[in-house]
Amino acid sequence: MPKKKESKIEVHGFLLELGSPIRLEMLNILSEGIGFRNSELAKKLKISAQENLRHIGRLVDHGLVIQEGKEYILSQIGRLLLEGILPQIKFLIKNANFFQLHDFSVIPPILTRRFAELVDCTIIEGSSQIIEKAEKIIEHSQKRIWDIAKLVTTSISTLTASKNGLDIRALVEKGSEASMKSIIGQERRSIDHIDLGMVMSEKEAYLRFPVFVTGDLSLNHAIYGNTPNFVKFCYDLFAFYWEQSEPVSNF
Repeated sequence: MPKKKESKIEVHGFLLELGSPIRLEMLNILSEGIGFRNSELAKKLKISAQENLRHIGRLVDHGLVIQEGKEYILSQIGRLLLEGILPQIKFLIKNANFFQLHDFSVIPPILTRRFAELVDCTIIEGSSQIIEKAEKIIEHSQKRIWDIAKLVTTSISTLTASKNGLDIRALVEKGSEASMKSIIGQERRSIDHIDLGMVMSEKEAYLRFPVFVTGDLSLNHAIYGNTPNFVKFCYDLFAFYWEQSEPVSNF
């Protein structure tokens, strides 16, 4: 049997191809799922057939595009890159200021690998907007209210108290236990140190992270989402810290 040709695809090759707006748009066009001839792609991109051939050749060389006869189609690697990895890169670039400002080491590595689950989220700016969002999450909850905070604010505590019968859990930093209002059925725990803020229900959540320079929990920025993936991400992040905490019974 003939020896199988080894792939020459390398990371720098992927990054180089993504650095070209023309080649990136070419991948988007090919993601439509039908084959295109060189002249058809050139027309869509409004470039010459010769220039298009040069660009498409690079994508073929790096395994992102396959030539079948006279047509070009997106390879499986190209599709995975375009639909799986690229959205994460776009999300990072779009919110670069937010990600440069905050420290994400509070997310354990096993969850950092699931960063793609955050791409449909939005960034909330302003302390009053963050408090308002937290209150709405609690108001709209029907099954669960889980809260992580340095200390629980009065408004959050009052709203949570009106939700008796739900799965209510509160986790604060040791020394702030008194900020957790006693609620029937509520599970309360404390942990030595926590640099994370979270309010989540069964269908939406927000996260706050520490400021990178000072280490203080951000009061002016939060990331919010209501997709099943993001809620599951927050669920697992909460569980990670909950397992390291200790029950609080009396203040």
